[in-house]
Amino acid sequence: MSGLMLRRLARPSGCARAVYMLAIGAALCGLAGSPAIAKIKCKGPYQVVGGNLIGTPYCGDGYLAGVARTYGFKYSAREIRGSFAKKQEVCRLIGQDTRVSDFCRSTLPHYRGRGF
Repeated sequence: MSGLMLRRLARPSGCARAVYMLAIGAALCGLAGSPAIAKIKCKGPYQVVGGNLIGTPYCGDGYLAGVARTYGFKYSAREIRGSFAKKQEVCRLIGQDTRVSDFCRSTLPHYRGRGF
């Protein structure tokens, strides 16, 4: 190869440079836009991390929503996570249930059960 061809390969023209930049940009967008492979796995109110069970607010809120549905509430786990007022409402009404009393104790500062 001549020296001129080597210089052309090392320094692409404006059009080739634009094509290279578009290809690199598309590859980076493809990597950033791909969905996460690992999802959070919950077992009851606990998150499974490396085979161990760890209490997390994410799984606790999902568990609270599940128990609330057994009482007739129509709240999803996403709604409980997204609205602290809905979480407090559920805890005020079903906080005496032993399945969720620990989660509700941290939500309601002066929690003592239903208080009837």
